[in-house]
Amino acid sequence: ATLSWRAAMSYTDARFDGGSLDGLRPAQAAEWSATAGLVWRATEETTLSADLRYESDRFEDDLNSRVLEAAAVLDLRAEQALTDTVSIYAALDNALDAAVETAETAGGNGSRGPPQALRLGVRLRTGP
Repeated sequence: ATLSWRAAMSYTDARFDGGSLDGLRPAQAAEWSATAGLVWRATEETTLSADLRYESDRFEDDLNSRVLEAAAVLDLRAEQALTDTVSIYAALDNALDAAVETAETAGGNGSRGPPQALRLGVRLRTGP
């Protein structure tokens, strides 16, 4: 069995330079974002993985008047090889069903990102 991990973090200090938006942040530009993941290869045929994504608060609009809350999303996946070229998988996207704000109107109506979703599939490998 093997366990591997990965992580990344970024800081973005994006701001308008000049004009009526001088000093304001662009819409949808989070200051902080991070990703982390684990992959556990339990056997030659079985792999389990988890990925976590995070974004800090960000503004919905260029005037920086509407804040979209910070959010974290966890995705899970299990894969089982049946042969050298065929495997099946189950993936649970947004496993904790996080309510991720993606937009907000001036009237306060908001939109959310995708809810929890289960995907099942078959993966075929070709080539050498």
